[in-house]
Amino acid sequence: MVYAPPDNHVSLDDRIQQYLLVFLRVSVIGGMGLSVYFHEWGAFLYSILALALMFLPELIKSRAKIRLPIEFDVVLVVFMYASVFLGKVGAAYERFWWWDAALHTGAGFILGYIGFLVLYIKVQQKKVEATRLLLALIIFCFALAFGAVWEIFEYAVDVILGGNLQRGSLRDTMWDLIVDGVGALVIARIGVGIIFDKPKGIIARLTKNFVKVNPHLGG
Repeated sequence: MVYAPPDNHVSLDDRIQQYLLVFLRVSVIGGMGLSVYFHEWGAFLYSILALALMFLPELIKSRAKIRLPIEFDVVLVVFMYASVFLGKVGAAYERFWWWDAALHTGAGFILGYIGFLVLYIKVQQKKVEATRLLLALIIFCFALAFGAVWEIFEYAVDVILGGNLQRGSLRDTMWDLIVDGVGALVIARIGVGIIFDKPKGIIARLTKNFVKVNPHLGG
């Protein structure tokens, strides 16, 4: 389902974000239509892949039986849109030298945050006790491991669709993992601070919102 009328009780900021999600998904569908019209079948397949990945938040919510604040949906959908649709269909990887590095840094940050969130829930439930260093290491390794999985995914897409996500270069793959690590390192530091120091900030606020809409996951 691409569009759902917003709840009348939803705040203006949330409503704007909902419309942004609708716009991004509809634009990909429009890109699919243009690809068919111009017989650009490679772009058509990438558009299908992008649209499928942009519904990943809904899959996560249904499978894991959790609710995601609207900010989570926006971050995940924008990332998939920028990575697959703008990156390949819009040729952003070729037009902007920094596009790939920026996305992989963001991926490390996002994946690290997911790892942190799992740990945060377990800490709140008193199921995990560890030092700051060990928790930071777990968050970092979680993100880097999924960064490696994403590289495998890129390789599979290149082989199956005949694309060039990895640009046929071992150096490109290694730099991707390095910037993944940078993003993971940053979120590991922030995450440990949230667990032990209770700071303020956007990441702390997102975490608080997630716990608020999922009270069954709290301690």
